[in-house]
Amino acid sequence: NLVNYTWAIAGQLKLADFPEGLQFATVSTLLADLGNTCIYPALVSGGGLHVIPYEVGTDSAAMAEYQSKYPVDVLKIVPSHLRALLQSPDRANVLPRKYLITGGEALTTSVVAEIEACGVGCALINHYGPTETTVGSLTQPLSALGHTPKLTIPIGRPIANTQVYVLDALLQVVPEGVTGELYLSGAGVSAGYVGQPKLTAERFVANPFVDGATMYRTGDLARYVPGSGGAIAFLGRADDQVKVRGFRIELGEIEAAMLKLPGVRQVVVLAREENGDSDKQLVGYAVATAGDVVTAEHLREQLRHVLPDYMVPTKLILLEKLPLTPNGKIDRKTLPDANAVS
Repeated sequence: NLVNYTWAIAGQLKLADFPEGLQFATVSTLLADLGNTCIYPALVSGGGLHVIPYEVGTDSAAMAEYQSKYPVDVLKIVPSHLRALLQSPDRANVLPRKYLITGGEALTTSVVAEIEACGVGCALINHYGPTETTVGSLTQPLSALGHTPKLTIPIGRPIANTQVYVLDALLQVVPEGVTGELYLSGAGVSAGYVGQPKLTAERFVANPFVDGATMYRTGDLARYVPGSGGAIAFLGRADDQVKVRGFRIELGEIEAAMLKLPGVRQVVVLAREENGDSDKQLVGYAVATAGDVVTAEHLREQLRHVLPDYMVPTKLILLEKLPLTPNGKIDRKTLPDANAVS
């Protein structure tokens, strides 16, 4: 599985065109698979591998200084991690010289706009794949789109020897533009979860389109982008749909509305239990754009003009920055308790 993935990425980056080898950098913990996008292609192509220390990879000035001494050609990074690094006058120097690969979280148009504003010439590639299918399964070079979409950046098409399906509840392929669940099959699919036969049977199912093959049920919602020839757009987690006060709500829809508000840079919305009982309330967390002064009540008032009342977070907490995991993903577990914030 790893060999297939490594050579697929090496081919997409055209590493054979660089006999001297490219300089790759990983800024995530080596305990997870996120950095494998840079680790193994670097090693099989004779390139250099920079294992960036946590203290450098989470400090934009330090990261820019590092790259001034040791220029990096290829960087794989989570969008929220990258956005934190772009909060600096040296933000252009944080970016690699040739390829910027994003993964681990949905890539938003606002992040793409910030990257483009830096005026650098690196190619941007959106990358998608659960650990269960070996690092990655789909990629989308933004240059292939011809323009930046207004709403969603596609996660693209499958890598070599991988099959991707968007299916309904009956495992039938949905039409273009219709939401379904994303299933992955082919060379990347792992054997299952060690010591968890019930969970393995739930997530790793028979492929009805290929005899003897297995599909991994991702739990992610997606759709085929109309007129794209098979490109896929990620729409969020199926379990991000929650029920609050009797209403079924998509948390991603609220986050998208908040990101459109003036002065808002990053957001997270959670449905959290209130006062220790089963009743849930929507809690929003927001980071303001540098130099902007916003208040929680003002943001909530703006949301009331674009969302139904039941979708407006009961509490909205302003933070200087969102907490990140060692992988660079937003760490939802360490966001402050809404009841503990005044």
